[in-house]
Amino acid sequence: MAALAKLTEVPPGPSPHRWLPMIPAPYLDESFGSWWHRAALTYRTREEDLAESVLALDHERLPRSAVDWDTGPPEPLLTSLAGHTRLRLGELQHLVVPRGPATLRPAQRDAYCPRCFAEDNRRDGILYIRRSWLDAWQISCERHGCLLGTLCLYEYEPEAPIFSPVCVKSSALPRMATPVRLNPSVKSFAPLSLKCSETISSQDALSDSWWDSAMMQSMVGRDLMLFMGSSAADLLFHRLFGIARPWNAVWHDQGRRPLRLPQIEHPMAPVAVRLEAAYLASLVWRYLQSPRAAPSENWAALLALLREELQGWHSEQFTAMRCRWTREDRLRWTEAFGQHCR
Repeated sequence: MAALAKLTEVPPGPSPHRWLPMIPAPYLDESFGSWWHRAALTYRTREEDLAESVLALDHERLPRSAVDWDTGPPEPLLTSLAGHTRLRLGELQHLVVPRGPATLRPAQRDAYCPRCFAEDNRRDGILYIRRSWLDAWQISCERHGCLLGTLCLYEYEPEAPIFSPVCVKSSALPRMATPVRLNPSVKSFAPLSLKCSETISSQDALSDSWWDSAMMQSMVGRDLMLFMGSSAADLLFHRLFGIARPWNAVWHDQGRRPLRLPQIEHPMAPVAVRLEAAYLASLVWRYLQSPRAAPSENWAALLALLREELQGWHSEQFTAMRCRWTREDRLRWTEAFGQHCR
């Protein structure tokens, strides 16, 4: 904190030229918020406090409103940093992610590539967030091609049961886990076991290679992901996995109200929710690409359930979604799932 305190000791009048010697160098694919977080850790302070101190060098103040460090750092801060470090203004602006309709909200930016995490740890233990991971449609790593996982910054103590005194027999009740210490890790996505049929006893119906990156390059694949992540597919989810889907596992607004098409334009959710929706969509996508292939016994049972469920998808939202597809895609859909799904 001594180094931070010296930054704020600026006499009135023109600002002397002062360097910030401990500001780390950013990575080319890093987001501004990730880099600024690392800078604050170097000075052992918070992002807001470091920004206040840097702006004070040029007699500026940090806005009172909340700052999105990834998409909207204050312009005066960028100017001050360019004047007090060896970083150019253009280099700092390059780190800022332009905010668009598919840019994840700050609370939803928890994605991290497991292979990038391992490489980052080997490289002096420096972890940083890639700018591309702030896009709601980005669920795989552009470099490694693998699925993203959930970044967990803290290590949590084991959950211990608590007991209700009103019960004659002790019954374990859930308790919120408590973070113990800062120990970053990445939790890879693990699909739930399929329980829609006695012939499908595990998730081997899709095996570990269920992910097809081509699905995200297709309007059909993206529409299926949006639909499967909505509350309209809750019944299918229950029949596939045997459990109810909670409110925070579907697309919803800030008031926790579930969203359906056409209100949904982008998969705005934490990465685990987006991956689950993509997994559900892949159940349809995989067979849609090769409808004439002879399915295995497991797949035959799964397709029978899908066809049964698809018969009930006659809503205007689903019909409007399919009208956006090419004629070839609509014909492929009819061939795969029957005339009743036209």
